[in-house]
Amino acid sequence: MIHELGKLAGEIAGAIAVVGLLVVGQKRGGGRRLPWPSLAAIGLAGLLCVSLLLHARSTASTLHQASRHAVGARAGLEHCLTESPIGQRLVPERITFLDWVKARLPPRALYGVDPYSGPPDLWCVTVVLLPALPASGADRAAWTIAAGVPPATQASIDDVDHAAKVFAPGYVLARNSQR
Repeated sequence: MIHELGKLAGEIAGAIAVVGLLVVGQKRGGGRRLPWPSLAAIGLAGLLCVSLLLHARSTASTLHQASRHAVGARAGLEHCLTESPIGQRLVPERITFLDWVKARLPPRALYGVDPYSGPPDLWCVTVVLLPALPASGADRAAWTIAAGVPPATQASIDDVDHAAKVFAPGYVLARNSQR
């Protein structure tokens, strides 16, 4: 940060020096005289072009790096995943479980979440599991996600799908039978 501020201060000092040299050079030289604001504008425009050329590579590199990190980045989700409303305890294994589920759900799969209370809340779960979508209305969920359910609920899910994938006790991903 200080290095960048030093570079900026150097560029500003260089701009002032170039504009000063243009004004002094015009006063000493003969011929047609331009008003000093015009000289200042010409000098600053020239320095701006030089500065753009000097910083084009690093700027392009920074933009490219940012776009690469944005694809599949979880930065926007980190707050959603780790926030916890007052009085509710964050269950860390839920975050790991959601990552595990996402890796196993097919794209655009419709899922239902077994009765669930956060954190994270269901909106956050929906965003984390994209491009899979929660079933709603007349849609029939092809998958059931159970996060932190009691043993009796897990047993009933296991009865529906004997091939249910168990992440940990109470954390299950089951394929619903198609009617």
